[in-house]
Amino acid sequence: GIGSVQLALTVKSPLSVDSSTARFRPSAGTVVLTAADFSFEVEYGAADKVTIRIDNAKDGSVDRTVVTNVAALDALLTSK
Repeated sequence: GIGSVQLALTVKSPLSVDSSTARFRPSAGTVVLTAADFSFEVEYGAADKVTIRIDNAKDGSVDRTVVTNVAALDALLTSK
């Protein structure tokens, strides 16, 4: 593992929440999670598209972009 990571959460654009499912989930908007050494931005777009942009050194450049969908992200975050 990478040890203890503390993240700060900010909302970059309004976050719409879909409450029609069994649990609340974002359906649009962008959030940014920032740690001491990196940050990543999660953008929820149309048709359940999710774009994750990772800035490893927090220097304002995007080091990696991952495009996925809500179902795949949910599966990753809720897997055991």
